[in-house]
Amino acid sequence: MNQQNKIEWRRSKVMELLVKGYNHYEIAKELQISRPTISRDTEWLRNQAKEELRQYVEEKLPEEHSRCLRGVNEVLKNGLEYRY
Repeated sequence: MNQQNKIEWRRSKVMELLVKGYNHYEIAKELQISRPTISRDTEWLRNQAKEELRQYVEEKLPEEHSRCLRGVNEVLKNGLEYRY
């Protein structure tokens, strides 16, 4: 396993343990790595999540929002036609 794969594996484990509610101290103990490393990995994961959210908001959300509005308008239109 090369260095990059090790880092990716470690970050994956950090995320897994964070999801389970572990704190930095517990993660460091579980993975037998330093708390500063856990802090750096957590910061990297947070930044990665921010970037993924930014991309979603910029690239996908506008289209999904538009489709939802069109769908709502279609439902309203059909509802009004049914009513009369």
